[in-house]
Amino acid sequence: MNSGSRALNSEWHRLPADDVASGAARRHVISWLLEHHADPRAVEDLSLAASELAANVVQHGGATELFVRLDGSDPRCWTLEVAGGHVRLPENLADPATWRVAGPDSSHGRGLGIVRAVVDDIEVIEDGRGLAIRCHRQRADAEG
Repeated sequence: MNSGSRALNSEWHRLPADDVASGAARRHVISWLLEHHADPRAVEDLSLAASELAANVVQHGGATELFVRLDGSDPRCWTLEVAGGHVRLPENLADPATWRVAGPDSSHGRGLGIVRAVVDDIEVIEDGRGLAIRCHRQRADAEG
């Protein structure tokens, strides 16, 4: 497969943590995945996940910038990582398996549940330098 001119393991893409970060993260992910011939469903799912995670960094992370990285070096899956902020996840959110979409009467709490629904695996990385969420999404040609 021809991966184009950019490496399958991308560099961190830095964005200001502002009101337009969510859209900027989404556009970056779409562009990178299309350039690397990802299937349309993976593009849709990972760009939505990037948008939701970027919005969380802006809303809850206390950061002035956030970082997005994609990796396509594993032939079985695409990897998206969004990092930013120095806030530890609350105990009830530390395990991604518990992330759910909030009910219709809640004014917030949908983003992490949406991310959980559109990716196959999530890792929460808290290393003292900040918080990162790494998501893995199976490639269409690896499904079976």
